[in-house]
Amino acid sequence: SHRDYMLPGIGRSGSEGSKATSQGTLMQVVAVKRQPDARLMLVVQALARAVVLRCTQALPYARADVQMLPDAEQLRAAARTSRCTVSELGDSTQLSVPAPLQ
Repeated sequence: SHRDYMLPGIGRSGSEGSKATSQGTLMQVVAVKRQPDARLMLVVQALARAVVLRCTQALPYARADVQMLPDAEQLRAAARTSRCTVSELGDSTQLSVPAPLQ
């Protein structure tokens, strides 16, 4: 039944269904084409990995608050950018670390 796939936060108990997936890929619909038999063909683009925090709507379609998760490529790119920035500053510049990170 469709209740098996309910996201967390909907229903009497607020718990997710037994077959609900709480993480996946956040997608953007790029194009839609209605088929002669009334089905829809979608072209989608992946935006990011994400985890469901809580469902905000169940019908007519599911909606949820999600947190995007950086993937390994994004983390490596951020690390490269940070290293380049630090090397551009050179040894003559004193770097100060913000108090919460000390």
